[in-house]
Amino acid sequence: MKILWQNNSSEMITGEDKMETIWDGLKKLYVKVTSPGTEIKLEHLSVSTNYVRSFYAEFYNNIGIIEKVIQAEEQGFDAVILGCMSDPGIWEAREAVDIPVVGVGESAYLIAQLLGIRFAVITVDEKIIPNMKKKLNLYGFSNRAISKPIRAVNPPFTTKEYIDGFEDPYKYIIPRFEEVAHECIKDGADVIIAGCGYIGPMLTISGYTKIKGTEVPIVDGGTAAIKLAELLVEMKEKVGVSKSKHSYFAPPPKSVINKIRKLYK
Repeated sequence: MKILWQNNSSEMITGEDKMETIWDGLKKLYVKVTSPGTEIKLEHLSVSTNYVRSFYAEFYNNIGIIEKVIQAEEQGFDAVILGCMSDPGIWEAREAVDIPVVGVGESAYLIAQLLGIRFAVITVDEKIIPNMKKKLNLYGFSNRAISKPIRAVNPPFTTKEYIDGFEDPYKYIIPRFEEVAHECIKDGADVIIAGCGYIGPMLTISGYTKIKGTEVPIVDGGTAAIKLAELLVEMKEKVGVSKSKHSYFAPPPKSVINKIRKLYK
């Protein structure tokens, strides 16, 4: 089974070095959680806004993400994972291809509801909350979350702290994450979602899967997305169940898709 993990940023970000530390960390997650015979390839956008704190920036990025999803199907991938918590372009991508397309955000929400009654999401910057909340409401999961379900660490995590966190998450990441987590637990959360496509894998590969001093599990959307992608591929192969084409995800004719793709090449 071949799965594409589509990152929503470029491989190198201006002003930041050691980005490979993050990419190596993601690859460690793939090794840790994939089933035998599953291969995951990490790819980046050649052109990206490298900014997820804006509806406008995400909309621009989605063109490139959807194109990469279409290319993945053409290249023989069995599924695609969108590696950002806001699941950029997920419905549009699902419409355009026949292979499963899963997002780390939706996957995390689905798994959290199997592990507890009320979840909360801890993200890396309050400016990302509107984008994530939009998707949470779109999915219809808000009634399984606590009030004020998406909360951010303060001050926000920086890219340098992401990089350092893959080397030692207990230095910057976990203490601030735990601080917000305990507030969420007091407000009724019995499951905590790591609300970032980098932070979740970072915590998983470090073995940090439960809030310290509690029995509250942490859901990593990366792990959830990998296991759900594998499940959807197997359901399609073994029992013939795949995405609905009755309404929302019915693709336009191939001629229309190809015409649109040419506009952006």
